[in-house]
Amino acid sequence: MTSPSLLAATALLALLVGAAMPVLYQLYQTLKRARALLDTAGPRLERALDQVGEAADRLNGIGSSLEAQAQTSSRCSAPSPRWAIRSVAPENGCGPP
Repeated sequence: MTSPSLLAATALLALLVGAAMPVLYQLYQTLKRARALLDTAGPRLERALDQVGEAADRLNGIGSSLEAQAQTSSRCSAPSPRWAIRSVAPENGCGPP
């Protein structure tokens, strides 16, 4: 009735299914834990990225102000001493009036 090749094929299929079940279960557990980790880490990661963006904006502002100061100081031929008192504005527009 049953041929030996059909019996061997059925036994091989049962063996493969039996070996695949623990692997699939382990994969399911790993994916479930990874999802839980991402669900808890997501909001923390979002807050951290917001803080990084705010820090980048502050650094950009500091860089812009330093660049403006550098351009202003490069227009001045020689910086006047801080103790010098001037009653009129200098010709080149540098320094206090």
